[in-house]
Amino acid sequence: MLGDMTQPTQARATRTRAVLLATARELFTDPGYDEVSQERLVAAAGLTRGALYHHFKDKRDLFRGVLEELETELTAELEEVLGGGPDFLSATIAGLQAFLDVCQQRPAFRQIVVLDGPRVLGWSAFREIEERFSLGMLERHYERAVAEGLTLVAPVDVLARMALAASIEAGLVLGDAADPGQARADVEASLVAMFAATVGA
Repeated sequence: MLGDMTQPTQARATRTRAVLLATARELFTDPGYDEVSQERLVAAAGLTRGALYHHFKDKRDLFRGVLEELETELTAELEEVLGGGPDFLSATIAGLQAFLDVCQQRPAFRQIVVLDGPRVLGWSAFREIEERFSLGMLERHYERAVAEGLTLVAPVDVLARMALAASIEAGLVLGDAADPGQARADVEASLVAMFAATVGA
C-alpha cells in the first residue's frame, strides 16, 4: 500500500520540478535572470513558492539547475557529433561547428550559459560545471587521437583543459560580437587551427 502511495507522489514531484525548470528556462532567456522575480517564476509555472523551495534553494539555485540541464543536452549532442566523424580532425571540425551553431542559434543557451552563467554563478562555480560536463568529453576525444596514431603535444588532461578554456572564451566572443558573422568565421578558424596544432602525425 505504501509503495502505491509513494509512486504518485514521486511522479508529481518530478512533474513539478520539470515545470519549474521549463518555466525558468523560458523566463531566464527572455526577459532574463535579473528581470525575473521568484514570485513571477512560480506564478508563470502555476505553482507556489513552497514548491520552488522544495526543489531549489532559491532563484540562483534554479538558474543553476537550468544551466546544468542545458549543458547535459549539449554534451549529449556533441558526443554524438564527435563520435560520428571518420577521424579525429574531421570530427573536431564538425563538433566545433555544432558548438558554435548552438552558441549563435539557441537563445536559451547563449543567454543562460554563455552570457549569464559566469556572472550569476560566479566564475569558479561556472568552471566547475563546465568541467563536469565537458572535460571528460574532450579527454575522450583526445584519447581518440592517440588511438588513431596521432602524437599529442601535451598530455590528454592538459590539452582537454586548454580546449575547454578556449571553447568557453569562444562562446563569450560570439555572445558579445557586434558582427556575429565575422566573429563566427574568426572564432571557428582560430579553434580549428588550435586543435590541429595540438596533434601531429
